Amino acid sequence: TFSDENGPGQEFNTWVSAQWNNHTSTTDDYECLDSPCVGNDAYWSVLSPADSFFLSNSSSYVPWSTWSGTTTSNSTVRVWEFYNGGYPSGVTWCCNPVANFEWSHTRGYSTSMYSPLINISGFPDLKISFDMYFDAWESTNTNEYIEVEYCTGSGWENALTFLADGENNLTDDIPWGNNSFFLTGLRDLDTLQIRFRTHGTLSYNINNWYIDNVKVYGAPVLSTVSISGPAENPGGAINDDVVTITMDSNTDLIAAPTVIMNGEFVTTAGSGTNFSASKTITAADLEGPVLFSIDFTSTDTIPGQTVRETTNNSNVIVDRIGPADYNTDADTTVGGNVIDQIWNSTNTSLNVTLTLPADSAILSFDPLDGWSRAYGNQDGAATSHGSNGLQLNTLTLEVWTKVQSADTYDGLVAYGQAVGGSESGYGFVYFNGLWRFFLITDNMVQDDWESNPATSIQNGVWTHLAGTYD
Repeated sequence: TFSDENGPGQEFNTWVSAQWNNHTSTTDDYECLDSPCVGNDAYWSVLSPADSFFLSNSSSYVPWSTWSGTTTSNSTVRVWEFYNGGYPSGVTWCCNPVANFEWSHTRGYSTSMYSPLINISGFPDLKISFDMYFDAWESTNTNEYIEVEYCTGSGWENALTFLADGENNLTDDIPWGNNSFFLTGLRDLDTLQIRFRTHGTLSYNINNWYIDNVKVYGAPVLSTVSISGPAENPGGAINDDVVTITMDSNTDLIAAPTVIMNGEFVTTAGSGTNFSASKTITAADLEGPVLFSIDFTSTDTIPGQTVRETTNNSNVIVDRIGPADYNTDADTTVGGNVIDQIWNSTNTSLNVTLTLPADSAILSFDPLDGWSRAYGNQDGAATSHGSNGLQLNTLTLEVWTKVQSADTYDGLVAYGQAVGGSESGYGFVYFNGLWRFFLITDNMVQDDWESNPATSIQNGVWTHLAGTYD
């Protein structure tokens, strides 16, 4: 955390951000593109990749005025700094100082705060967590962002994105809370660096981003996972067959993994690092591959990333129905004296071609991987679980999802509306940079749902998202 690193007054020393003094300084980390450096210039930092922004005195840019303590209009510049002041109204955190990016007059800006290099040798999977609070400005009218990014030696990659959505006139704070993401497949890598990068149109249109308690955990890993059916047919199953998942972890687990097979919680046996789980196939199990998820936690209470695939490419296909009748398509003799459609003693073999009819358990004779549905645009489908007048006193909504990107008001398994004060339904909605549990109850007033519980989701990673109302 920034509040206990290297002792009092040294909290920011091992994190790096380009520092600014003023637009004519020769001792800070920024240089202007065109000398002399005044209030109408673009500035680039000495870091690589460079931070950048520009300032303007033009009255065509808003805001435009002379500010206290400056000699040039619109020349206030703030970069990442440690903050040891008072708490914003209604917000508290554990310990000062925290990292802070505050509003100023920078335009077209990209300003980063870098962690030190972190040795990750011997850790194939990592969990990174941090606490964050966004203090929004009520008159925001541009989109301003913070990107949480990481580098393991081959360039910077995005983990999480948070948005101050001024273009949709969203001016809600993002409450102080914990966020996290996973990095996997790091077995052959030895160095990690993390950065928090703020960027956008005009930093004047925010109040503050606050960051603290950045932590990197060595996450547990299931080093081997396999699935098998009965001994006489390990890759297949029919009713009353037992399907078994075996799994080994790279460290002791605090409890047996939670295993779901075809939507059913199953009992897990074992201890330490070796476990197994079994399910008996019934008529309720659909034709096709047995789907599963495994959740697990190490003895030091660090969760591993949910596992949905085997490590040895094993599959079990539920296939109760054999292929339908079929006809041969072509018979071709090979070798010797070849005469079409006639076999003779000089031929060495006979090739027979046939087309098998479709089978509900397989597609192109390859198991379907996950049976997931992909949406690449605004097309979608919704299925109601009752009439439009459905009224519930309790509700749990859950989904496995892999989000590639999202825009404000995008819905996920959403069945409802929020238009002009007419609000009803349920679902998950991307709002103010977070996925929010959209749920309308009888005692809610307009826009109350905008304060419902919300969470961040790491793009490109399968995530189990659930919301409960009782």
